Amino acid sequence: MNVENLDVAIYNRRSGMLDFVFGYNEGLREACHSHWLASSDDQPGMTDWVIRHRAPLLITDRKAEPLPVPGNQWGAGDEVNAWLGVPLLVQERAIGAIILQHPKAGSYDSTDQRILMAVANLVAQALVKAQLYDEIETLNRITRRIAGIQRLQELLDAIAEEVASLIDTRNLRIGLYREVRKEVDLLVRYQEGAKLDPWTLSVEEGLVGYTIRLGEPIRLGTAGERLAFIEAHKVKPVGQPCRSWLSAPLIIDEKRVIGAIAVQDYQRDGAYDEHDLDLLNRLANHLAVAIYKAQLWERLQRSLNQREMLYKITTFLSAG
Repeated sequence: MNVENLDVAIYNRRSGMLDFVFGYNEGLREACHSHWLASSDDQPGMTDWVIRHRAPLLITDRKAEPLPVPGNQWGAGDEVNAWLGVPLLVQERAIGAIILQHPKAGSYDSTDQRILMAVANLVAQALVKAQLYDEIETLNRITRRIAGIQRLQELLDAIAEEVASLIDTRNLRIGLYREVRKEVDLLVRYQEGAKLDPWTLSVEEGLVGYTIRLGEPIRLGTAGERLAFIEAHKVKPVGQPCRSWLSAPLIIDEKRVIGAIAVQDYQRDGAYDEHDLDLLNRLANHLAVAIYKAQLWERLQRSLNQREMLYKITTFLSAG
């Protein structure tokens, strides 16, 4: 099997980019490059097709066989006539692809496809182990950083900064629940990377409020799925409709919900998968304790300030 023209591409779900992190062209190392993952089969990109469909693609002779996508994006150029791509799969989730191409038609066959699939399985397992290790280290780093922050807003700002290393936070929301008033204070709001002012709404409104009432994480993959969900659960929509949604409750003492964290994507369907849902839920568990401690600290400070003021007033009146 000829591997002189080889590429390894990794799909970055946070950015929606397809990163070609390793490649050879005629036996020489290529510079790394990236492009947006094509979202449908009417857009060019053979590697994109392999990742979208989570399936191998073998083209033995491009001049004699119909292609699954339009255009002429072959990587090594017009001289390519044979092409083989296999996905890097982890529990049916495509995290990337390995690509082979050659000028000579018939350079690859079904045997080569099976061999490359076996190699891809080993590569995918190694990549996921490395990714999981990095995620655990990042969660631990975030926990260490926020553990010593007592002021609530300072803590939330630090969380917004740190969480970006785990998930796309361009449209991040963190809402804290005021149970007595049945309100949610959205103290962290980002819209396409721009920080917005805090906003208070009823817990009966929006998907953040519903996440708090439900006490369970929510993942929605399309605009249609979001619309069907809010209609079925009688959620009053707020803000700009998104195409993908992911949220998790902030829970302490195993059952008390003190808020929720959410991210959304306005451009892409299926921006988040089950792994992202599990990751956000684990992150929420780390954040909830730190946020609750900061809330208690601020309440204590207000109580102390009130007592000090009362003492001063009492002392003044007694002296009079």
